[in-house]
Amino acid sequence: DRAGLGIRYDDQRRAALLFTATLQNLLRYGSVTRVDLRVGEETQVRASYLRRYGVTGRFQGGVSLGWSEGELRPGVGAATGIELTRFSTSSGLLFGQSTLLGVEVTGEWAVMRDPAYPDVLLGSISAVLDHESLDRIDFPGRGADVRARWELGVSDIAPGGDFAHVSASAQLYLPLHARASVDAGFFAGSGRGGDLPLHRRFLAGGQHPSAIFATTTQPLFRGVPSQALSGSSVQIGRAGLRVEVLPTVHVRGGVDVGGVMDAWSFPIEDPIVGWGLTLGVDTVVGPATLEWGWTDE
Repeated sequence: DRAGLGIRYDDQRRAALLFTATLQNLLRYGSVTRVDLRVGEETQVRASYLRRYGVTGRFQGGVSLGWSEGELRPGVGAATGIELTRFSTSSGLLFGQSTLLGVEVTGEWAVMRDPAYPDVLLGSISAVLDHESLDRIDFPGRGADVRARWELGVSDIAPGGDFAHVSASAQLYLPLHARASVDAGFFAGSGRGGDLPLHRRFLAGGQHPSAIFATTTQPLFRGVPSQALSGSSVQIGRAGLRVEVLPTVHVRGGVDVGGVMDAWSFPIEDPIVGWGLTLGVDTVVGPATLEWGWTDE
């Protein structure tokens, strides 16, 4: 059983108060109950219950209920606050210690603060792949992080309509030396259908991930302001080199290439090229990073 309290700050979403509590075997043996609280420009309250069947069983299932509040910027000069209530139930098979293949059923109620954008009630079913084998979370030098989601759903935007949303990302880290490693990866996705909600469109940009939408609709794009690129399809390729200057000091240089558009085409015509330089330091209170990104677009 664990509880954690912390402060996180980044210059795009400002300060946030973080709290997490994890309880083992609270309701049933083999279960994990978790409560998350985040208070800041992006606010989130979430509770989840996950149970693995059998001590060494490969099958697991769970439920999650949460409320989130944030901001969407779907176009130049356009912005709206969003309140998102979400319930989901999921089940899946574990392969080894690092790979999960599962199915998730989701219900969402999205309230938009700007009356120009309609509130949305939706239901969906998703196939999910999650693989993570990094040697460390903050400044990885070895391993892979792969995520994919294929979602089919309906909402109340258009009578009798539906939507499909696909996203996939991968990042591979390979050591070159005891103090140097390279990384390469991509983020790609597409949303289609007359019922496609605003918060299922892709809003790319920024150096720091969103706590609410990071893995599905708001990919990072170094050198581009947060949520500056908007569309229903996205393709981004990434590569970088990280060097451990001192045991607690890391420097990474990298490039992001791609774009966001409404009509899927591969490869993208006239892609945007963004560059990034990161200085990371392990401190007694957690990792601190200074990031500089630029693009000529």
